[in-house]
Amino acid sequence: MIPTRASKLLARVLMMMCTAIAVPISFAQGGGNVARIVVWQAKPGMDRDLEEGYKRHLEWHRNNGDLWSWYGWNIVSGERDGYFVDGTFFHTWKDLNSPVSPAADGADAAVHVSSYGDVRSAAICEAVPTLTDLRAQQLVSPLLTFVTSVCNRAERPIRVADRGEPSKHSGRLPETCLSPPGQRCK
Repeated sequence: MIPTRASKLLARVLMMMCTAIAVPISFAQGGGNVARIVVWQAKPGMDRDLEEGYKRHLEWHRNNGDLWSWYGWNIVSGERDGYFVDGTFFHTWKDLNSPVSPAADGADAAVHVSSYGDVRSAAICEAVPTLTDLRAQQLVSPLLTFVTSVCNRAERPIRVADRGEPSKHSGRLPETCLSPPGQRCK
């Protein structure tokens, strides 16, 4: 039977639900604002293999005392339709210096995940508290919006408006300034 778009969507939703159940939120994660996110694309015809391999890799993490929470989602629309995103959130930079058994983790991922999918992007991100209100509880939602922004090397500082409340002093929204190395925001 050739899978239809509807059956693929159902399989992806079930994968998200299984991942959310299999990887409960761990509030023991230090409470930082750093995340590690990887975007995967299944090799042709290996969508199901990637899903099952990822589940086996999560089991490796559990069996090796990993206290980090790992989340996974399938992208179901847009130019990255069919891609899989996994990530771990709410860490400090120091946390990333001490993952559980990096060599063994890499070896297990090579067998159970990389055999079935290719990495399209990998990033370590630091949330800007004034620009996000992301909470751990939101990561288990069955549907999320995945947005990425790519900023080329800026020639001058860039101001980004916040979604927060207007400043009491100016009546304008507070701003965050992103500046190139060696330049300061005014």
